[in-house]
Amino acid sequence: MRFAFDHLIDQVVDEMKIFAVIDEQDKAYKDIVPFKVKVRKSDSQKGHYAFIGIAVVQKKLNALTSALEKLVKFNELNQTRVCLIRSEDISGHKARGYALEIIQKGGEWVQFHTDHIVPVLALQSFVDKLGQDDQETLNEPQIWEYVNQERILIDNPLIQEILSKPETKVSKDFKLSDLANLASKLERIPKPTFTTIDVNTSSVVTDLKDDVI
Repeated sequence: MRFAFDHLIDQVVDEMKIFAVIDEQDKAYKDIVPFKVKVRKSDSQKGHYAFIGIAVVQKKLNALTSALEKLVKFNELNQTRVCLIRSEDISGHKARGYALEIIQKGGEWVQFHTDHIVPVLALQSFVDKLGQDDQETLNEPQIWEYVNQERILIDNPLIQEILSKPETKVSKDFKLSDLANLASKLERIPKPTFTTIDVNTSSVVTDLKDDVI
């Protein structure tokens, strides 16, 4: 995800302009929220900036509970909201309680499919391999011109959902057992445009379980 947002600086995604990608400096959070994205409505010249902390959390059991507890505190920082990116459900009463608190206080939980991350990883793999093949006819500026023209990153549902303002409302009689209903669930998307790149979907899933950003 860091790769994608680095290349979206100064661009507008779903009415939000990306101004910067900032490394998290606080040691209490940087292991779980490595970076924040500084954004503002594209039509607002004087509005406040928002800082979205990107947290890919695929942990389980006690490790998940501990991570969510940290995110609750991170989410309370001034002008900051957390976007929890997690494909699996959240189990355990305590973990669900923390997740609910994040959502109630302006954060978001985005549930995604590997479809949403594979195009980004494919693009990163392609860019990383540039220059390794003497027969390669494309250069990096040409690649980014194509990516921007085809809106490969700008139209990615996961990136759009991360940047959109959460609008989830929690009723007073909400039950923790229904927590999954509060997640922003993304639709499946077609296979990546970069079909010539060797990106194995099963290996992507393995990487995500290790919280690769």
